[in-house]
Amino acid sequence: PPSSKNHKYILVAIDYFTKWVKAIPLKEVEQKDIIDFVEDHIITRFGIPQTITTDQGTVFTGRKFAQYAQSRGIKLITSTPYYVQANGQVEPANKVVIGLIKKHISNRPQSWHETLVQILWAYRNSPRDAMKTTPYKLVYGHDAILPLDINLQSIRVKNRMICLLNTIGIQCMMN
Repeated sequence: PPSSKNHKYILVAIDYFTKWVKAIPLKEVEQKDIIDFVEDHIITRFGIPQTITTDQGTVFTGRKFAQYAQSRGIKLITSTPYYVQANGQVEPANKVVIGLIKKHISNRPQSWHETLVQILWAYRNSPRDAMKTTPYKLVYGHDAILPLDINLQSIRVKNRMICLLNTIGIQCMMN
């Protein structure tokens, strides 16, 4: 259902190597929305991708998006119609994200746009089967500090805190 802020769609992107998922709620889906998403959430954070694989939706196959991709040197690849598996990892990620959203909003179905950030956090910090590590660790080079780590004051967190002090001129002492 539409969210309480009238969002009707979720735009999802996944990095094939790290399995990092980025998703945003949208009220409408126009080529400009796709371009803004790629620019604001992918390029400015991770750099220009070599390729973008999409389904054959008109927002992805339109001239404006094609010109944008060409201007950035991005090769566009469209998956085969009626064969969602050709879009690789996005469809399985969509299933997981949508499943998690449904679990979190069962008593407030119009709040899905509010829970999306927490769903993505959980997904990014859960080991993916094939990799045996988390997307977060592959992107940032270390595990995320989770609320449980703070509450338990784990050794890993204490060592990370000491190392963070090193960045302001205090020696880092690791065991």
